[in-house]
Amino acid sequence: MGKPLRFKQFTNVDHRPGEDDSISYRAQRRKRTDEDKECMICKDCGCEQGSAEPGCDCPHDCDDPSGNHWVAKTNEALDLIARLKKSRVMKRIQKRLQHAKKRAMRKMPSRKVMMQRVQKQARKAMGKILLRGVAKSDVNVARKKEIEKRLDTSAMRARVKRMAIKSFGKYFKQERERKKN
Repeated sequence: MGKPLRFKQFTNVDHRPGEDDSISYRAQRRKRTDEDKECMICKDCGCEQGSAEPGCDCPHDCDDPSGNHWVAKTNEALDLIARLKKSRVMKRIQKRLQHAKKRAMRKMPSRKVMMQRVQKQARKAMGKILLRGVAKSDVNVARKKEIEKRLDTSAMRARVKRMAIKSFGKYFKQERERKKN
């Protein structure tokens, strides 16, 4: 009797060359399930179908049996022309945004805003982990797109959400201290 077959012998492409079979299997499974699944979001509040945010004040509680409030989530990256156009617009409104940020810093943010900030920090931290110590400014655009695409997968979004929930208390204390001083 010969050796038992390995996972690599059943796949066309090795998604993680040189890695353990279990890691390669999970990578292939993640890739297959994320590509097949089309995500629907509520056009009123932006919650994903089947998983409403805890503090969502949507009029129909993200439960619409007729399907009138669900739209497909677009996940298109900006091309070079659109990126340049967005850059010009942001440069034009830069001062306005700076003044708005100063005004907002004087107030204590709501719980929803704090959660968004914590999620952004967690996403940034996860991006650093994926970049493996290389600065994001030193990476080319294609690699940045690849990292963003991996961060947008459902598994990564769940990990980022868990990280955010864990660090929310610490961020809340920091914000309270900043407001006192």
